[in-house]
Amino acid sequence: VESREIALSIGRADAAEREIAPPSAIAEFLAAHPSAAEAMRRIGTVAQLVVLEDKDGRRLCVANTHLFFAGRATHVRTIQAALIIEEASKLCDATGASLVVVGDLNAENHDAAL
Repeated sequence: VESREIALSIGRADAAEREIAPPSAIAEFLAAHPSAAEAMRRIGTVAQLVVLEDKDGRRLCVANTHLFFAGRATHVRTIQAALIIEEASKLCDATGASLVVVGDLNAENHDAAL
């Protein structure tokens, strides 16, 4: 039905397909934590989104990503995951698809990104 590759960035339009404004909770966190805001400006967030449709018309939105790898950067992965899920949810809402997120999340079972 529809597919798109997205490159999302906060405060770095040159590194992204398009710059996005983070959801208010993330914006508040970044305002309160300047080092996290700077990290997010340096790190790109990339995902591929595709909506698959079977012969019966059922739709599935698949988001594939590779989140930031540094072990102590759980906050970065959490922000990346939130941005990807927000964008994927918009696509799901527009197409009536259910969402599945896959990829290398570089997360452990206690990471909020999961």
